[in-house]
Amino acid sequence: MLIKTLILLSYLLALSWIGTHKVEAATLPEDEVTVLNQIARTMGAINWNFDGNVCQENDTATVDIGFVPERNVTCHCENDTCHVTHLIFKRQNLPGKLPSELVNLPNLKEM
Repeated sequence: MLIKTLILLSYLLALSWIGTHKVEAATLPEDEVTVLNQIARTMGAINWNFDGNVCQENDTATVDIGFVPERNVTCHCENDTCHVTHLIFKRQNLPGKLPSELVNLPNLKEM
């Protein structure tokens, strides 16, 4: 019984490692990275620099009261490729305008 339990546990650990490894390897295509950086510049966020790992490197702030700035890029990842689906830039006090480059993110569902 102990051997069967150890084998099952080993199998489950191996599957979880494979799933985690696959998600970590997924990156955003270079054209979407370029669009995100163009959007940031158009909106006046001059020191934001996105890269292919933006889907794993979100710096989302937890908002309890509603006054904390948020910056979040949410992606849908399949196999080794991710695509931007949601952009949240709340309370950033950005001086720019709503960027026309948004049309270059074909999987974007919400801004």
